[in-house]
Amino acid sequence: MRIRRANIADVTTVLALIQELAEYEKAPSEVVAKESDLNSTLFAADPRVFCDLVEVDDEIV
Repeated sequence: MRIRRANIADVTTVLALIQELAEYEKAPSEVVAKESDLNSTLFAADPRVFCDLVEVDDEIV
């Protein structure tokens, strides 16, 4: 298991995880974020939010 900071190549996966959580919470329509939103939020010059990911056998879980 490895914990690492998300990078710009992970944006599609991060958005998929957000959508999966929203479906689990029975609120899929609440997700209004787009990949471009995550890019500008997570990878701004001075970001206010961060995203860590867990990998098991080179797969994000």
